[in-house]
Amino acid sequence: MINYDPSVTAEQKAALNDIIGQLYPFQWQKFDVDTQGFTWEIDEKAGVAHAKMNNGKGEVVLEKSKGDDPSREIVMQNLKYWKAQTNDGFRMWKSKHEEFEGKDHKFSYDGTNGFLITIHFSGMAKAAAAGN
Repeated sequence: MINYDPSVTAEQKAALNDIIGQLYPFQWQKFDVDTQGFTWEIDEKAGVAHAKMNNGKGEVVLEKSKGDDPSREIVMQNLKYWKAQTNDGFRMWKSKHEEFEGKDHKFSYDGTNGFLITIHFSGMAKAAAAGN
């Protein structure tokens, strides 16, 4: 499920769709698109990241994992993320809760692995397939 904020323009959606198709180059078993507002915030001091859809149908709560030295964040470096050219490292957090319900999709998980990542992806857009 890809969710776009209502403020995303048609041009931005086209660019994001192109990037997502190149970043994750495989055939999805299920795929759907929705447009819902959402909030996303990371409270570094509290060690909590929270995303929530405005309609209440989806939420993710991550907590920062504590390592042997609690003054340093656990970051896994030198590991490829799908087809992104580079990334800033996998910031290892733990999923306290994640859930989604909508468009014939429904799941809820607690206590799974999680991470935050900033990827770098650039280049030319792929040409649209004939007939698209």
